[in-house]
Amino acid sequence: MQKVNNSKTPEEATHIVALVRQLVSAINGNATEEVLPSSQAKQVRLALKILSSRISSRKQSYVDEQVIVERLKRSLAKANRIRDAVRLLELVNSLKQLCDNHQLTQVLYFLEELAYHEQALSHSKQQRLANQLSDLSLDSTLSNSSNPLKVSNPLLDSAIVDSNQVKNLESRGNEDTSHDDSKPNNTVREDAFQEYIVKENEAYEISEAILVREAIYAVQGIEGKYVKYQEKNDEYAVAPDIGVPQPVRELIRRICRMGWLYKHLKQQLQELQSNPSCGTISRSFCGAIENELDEYYEVLAEVEAQAGMTNFENIENAGLLAAKGRDDLTLRKLFVWCQEPLEKLKWLSVLTEAAYNTKGGALLSILHEFTLHGDKSIQSLVCSILRKASVPLFDAVRKWILDGELDDPYEEFFIASRQGITAEDIWDKKFYIRQSMVPSFLSMESHLISSILLAGKTVVFLRKCCSDGSWLSDKFREPLFREKPLGYNQVDSLRVFVQAACEASSNRLKFLLFEKFLLKGHCIALRNLILLGQGDFVQNLLDSLAADLNEPSSDLYRNNLLGTLDASLRSSSAAITIASALSAEDSMMDNFTNEVLDRMDVRLLHPSSGAQGWDVFSLDYRFDVPLTSIFTKDVMEMYRKISRFLWYLKRSNYLLCTTWNTHFLSSSQDYKHTKLEMKPIARTLYNKIHFVRMKMMHFVENFQYYVMFEVLEVSWNELLNKLQKAQDMNELILAQRLFISKILEKLMLKEKFRSQYQRIRQLLDLTVRYHSFMRTWAMHKSIEDLDFSTEMEKRDENLLSKLVQIETQYDTIFEEFLQDLQTIEKDEIRALLFRLNFNGYYSSKMPTASQIARESHQHLSS
Repeated sequence: MQKVNNSKTPEEATHIVALVRQLVSAINGNATEEVLPSSQAKQVRLALKILSSRISSRKQSYVDEQVIVERLKRSLAKANRIRDAVRLLELVNSLKQLCDNHQLTQVLYFLEELAYHEQALSHSKQQRLANQLSDLSLDSTLSNSSNPLKVSNPLLDSAIVDSNQVKNLESRGNEDTSHDDSKPNNTVREDAFQEYIVKENEAYEISEAILVREAIYAVQGIEGKYVKYQEKNDEYAVAPDIGVPQPVRELIRRICRMGWLYKHLKQQLQELQSNPSCGTISRSFCGAIENELDEYYEVLAEVEAQAGMTNFENIENAGLLAAKGRDDLTLRKLFVWCQEPLEKLKWLSVLTEAAYNTKGGALLSILHEFTLHGDKSIQSLVCSILRKASVPLFDAVRKWILDGELDDPYEEFFIASRQGITAEDIWDKKFYIRQSMVPSFLSMESHLISSILLAGKTVVFLRKCCSDGSWLSDKFREPLFREKPLGYNQVDSLRVFVQAACEASSNRLKFLLFEKFLLKGHCIALRNLILLGQGDFVQNLLDSLAADLNEPSSDLYRNNLLGTLDASLRSSSAAITIASALSAEDSMMDNFTNEVLDRMDVRLLHPSSGAQGWDVFSLDYRFDVPLTSIFTKDVMEMYRKISRFLWYLKRSNYLLCTTWNTHFLSSSQDYKHTKLEMKPIARTLYNKIHFVRMKMMHFVENFQYYVMFEVLEVSWNELLNKLQKAQDMNELILAQRLFISKILEKLMLKEKFRSQYQRIRQLLDLTVRYHSFMRTWAMHKSIEDLDFSTEMEKRDENLLSKLVQIETQYDTIFEEFLQDLQTIEKDEIRALLFRLNFNGYYSSKMPTASQIARESHQHLSS
C-alpha cells in the first residue's frame, strides 16, 4: 500500500475520493446511492485519512505471521486493551480459513500498520478506532464474485463489514467509553486483566497452567496427559489431537528439549554404569554428573513451587485460580528459566558422550580438554566434574606412593605391573608407566610421573627385597603424607607430596644398600678381583693355574679350579685392601671376607675344538637380592667380557715374562761354555729373540698401563663420586652402567671399535705364538748342548726363519693398529698412541703417526 503524495494534481485527488466512495458504497451494499449516510461518510473520511497518512513509512523489518501477531498483542497489552488482544486472536483464526499464508501475512501487516498510525491520534479517537478494528468480523458466506467492485487489497478481498455492525460498533464504543470514564483507572485495568486471563485460558482446549504443569513433567522425562514423547520425531511435544495454537506448540517443544536431553543423559549414564569395564574413575564421573542433576532437581522443585503445582487441589481449576490474581508461572517465564539449565544439560550430555568407551586417565584427559573452553561457566562446570571424577586417581596415587600397592582391576591407573616377574627383576621389569592412562594435566609433568613411579617402586623394593616394611609404616604415618590434600588443579601440592615421599624412601633404601648390604664393598671386590686390579691376587692365580690352563679345555674340572681360586684369594691381600677402603669393623669385615670368597666363582665357556684352558677360563662374581637389581645380568655380562679381555692381556704379559726367564737362563749357560764359540746363526737367533720379545713387551706393558691407569682408575673415581651423590636407586643403577660402559668403550671392546679390537687380539695371539716358539727353541737348545752336529745349525736356521715370520707379521699388525688408533678422536686413545710411538720409531713407515703422536704429546703437556 502506498501513501497519497501531497504533490498530486486536483484531478488525481478527485479521482481517488471517487474511488474511495465507490469502495465504501460497495462494502455497505449502497452502490446506487450518490449521497452517503453519515456512518458511511465517516468511513470515507477514515479511509482518506489512512491513504493520506504516513502509515506505510515504517520499514518492514520482518514479515512473519506469528511475529506480527505477537507484536500486535504486545501493543494492545501495553495499552491495557486485553479484550481487544483476545478478539485479535479470534480474527486471525477466522482469516486463516479464508486467506492463504501470503495474504494472511499482508493483512496482519496492514493491521500492524494501522496500530502504529493509531498511536499518533488523540486518546479518544485512538480508543474508538481500536474498538472498530477489534470488532471487525468476517462473513464467510460472501465471495469475491458477489461484489460489484473487485478490490486488490487483501483485507478488502476477505473482510465484509455490515453497516449495522458498524453502527452497533460505534454505539458500543461510546457506551464503553462513557462506562470506562465513570470507573477509576486502576480498577478498569485490573478487571480487564483478570478478564483477559480467564478468556485466554478458555480460548484453548486446555489452559496454560495445565500446559505449564505438563511441560514441567516433560523436562523431568515424564510423559503427561497432553505432552508426550513422540518416538517418530524423538522429542516431547503436545499431542496432535489437542487444540493448542502453533506458537504455543513451538514454545512447549523448545521447553521440552530439556526433557529430551535429560532422558538421553540418563540413558547414557545407565549405559556407562552397566558396562563391565566401568571402573572407579568412570563411576566417579557418573556420580559427578548425577550430583549436577541433583542441583537440576532442586531447581525443578523451586519451579514447581512457583507454578503452584503443590497447592492445586484440582489442576483443571488452574485457570480460575489464576484469574483470582495468582502470579503463577507462564510458558514464557518457564522458557526463559529453561535457558540456563538447558545449556548445562547440553554440556553434561556432551561430556557423557565423549566419555563413552573411555576409562581411567584417558577419560580425565578428555574432560580436561573441555576446560580450555572460552566460556567461564563451562570451564567451571567441567572443572567441578573433573575434580570429583579424579578423586579415585589421586587416591590410587597416594596408596601407591605410601604403601606400594596397586589395586587396579579395571586398568585405569597410569602405573601398571607385569605378572610372573622374579625378585631379581622387580626393579627393572615389574612396574611400568601406562602412557595411554596418563592424564593430560599431568602428562606435561613428565618428571612428576617418573617420580611417582620411582616412589612406589622404592616402597615395594624395600618391603619385598630388603625386608624393611616396618620403618616405612612408621615414617608414612606423619601428617605430611596421610593428610596432604591431593586433587585436580593441585599439581604443586602433588609435586611436594611426591618429592617428600620419594626422598624419604630413597634415602632409606640407599642407607640399607651401603650399610647393610655393603654395596661399596662389592664394587671394590669387582674392581680388584673381576677387573684384576689386585696385583698379588692375579699373580698368584696365574702361577697356580698356568699348568692347568695349558692343558686342553676338555681336561679342566671346575672344582679343581675353584680350589685354586680360593687359595689364591686367601693368600693375597684382597680382604685387607677392601677393609681399608671401607673402614669397617673387624667383625663385619670377617663376615664380608667370607662372603666375598663365597661369591667368587669360575665360569667355563663352551670350548671349541683344540681349545686350551686359557680360552675357556673366566672369573665370575655372584650377587643376591637386592644387589641383583644394580648388578643385573647384562651388567655382569659386561663385567665378564672385560674380565676375559684383561685375563688374556695378563696372560700375554705373564708368558712374555716367562720367555724372558727362559732366555736369560739360556744366555747364562752359554757364557759358561767359554771354550766354545757361538756360531753366527745361533748368535743371530739370540739377538732376534731378544729384539722380538722387547717389541712385544713394549706393546703389552704400555697397553696394560693404559688399561689400569687411564681407563680403570679414572672410571673408578668417577663411579665413587656418582655413588656418593646418587639420590635414588635409578641413579645408583645408572652410575654402575656408565662405569662399565665407559670401560668397554675405552678398551675398544664395543662393536664400533671392531677393527681395533681385532688388531689387539692378533697382537696378543702373536705373543702366545712367540711363547710357543720359545718353548720349542728351549727344547732344541738343550739338545744342542749335548750334540754339536751340523744338524743343529739347520735347526737354528729354521727357528730363525719362523721367528722372522712372527716378527714381520707382528710389525705389520702393529702398524695397522697404530693407523686405526689415529681415526679415534678421544684423549685417552691419543695418549695410548703417544706411548706406543713415543720416540717416532714408526714415523717413517706411518707418516701421520708422528704427527698424531706429536699432537698427543702437546695436548698432554698442556
